[in-house]
Amino acid sequence: MNDMDKKRRDAGIPKLTRYNVSVFTNLIATKKEIYLSKRDFYAETNNDMNMRYYDAKAEACQELLYTINTMF
Repeated sequence: MNDMDKKRRDAGIPKLTRYNVSVFTNLIATKKEIYLSKRDFYAETNNDMNMRYYDAKAEACQELLYTINTMF
């Protein structure tokens, strides 16, 4: 055991784990699709406020996916 692990354990910081980036991109892409379907639903019912809300959410997911793809 090295000193860094001992310091983490003593400080109460959990051991770092590694996740596959595709897990996060799949979750975000799924959320984006949900937001787009809700946007389309509210567009059909002429509810502009909710349509714009879900459109903004979908755009935020798209920007996050772009950031993740450029970083990894």
